[in-house]
Parts: sequence; C-alpha cells; structure tokens
Amino acid sequence: MTHYSTERKESVLSKMLPPHNMTIAAISREEGISVLMGMDFECAVAKQNNNLSTLKIKI
Repeated sequence: MTHYSTERKESVLSKMLPPHNMTIAAISREEGISVLMGMDFECAVAKQNNNLSTLKIKI
C-alpha cells in the first residue's frame, strides 16, 4: 500500500471542498491517485469529524 504524506492528503482534500468542489474522479486523474484512495481520504476526514452526511459517496 502506498503511503501519502499529510501534506498530499490535505492538498487532495482541499480540492474536494469549496471553492473547488472537484469530483473524486477528477482529482484522481489530476493527482495520479486511484479513485478508491480519494474516497478513502474523504471517508477518513468525515469519520474524524463525525459527519458522514457530508460524503460525496454514500457508504
């Protein structure tokens, strides 16, 4: 499994939020990460914030 630095994760997550609101698919193409990794980043933040309702994906 590839390890991504905290800075890289924050960069990816910032693109998911306003004002960018990019899709996970678009971010994965731009950043060269898998769509599943993008979903994992998003899910981890939502769990940390106890707010799963903000996910773009439904789990």
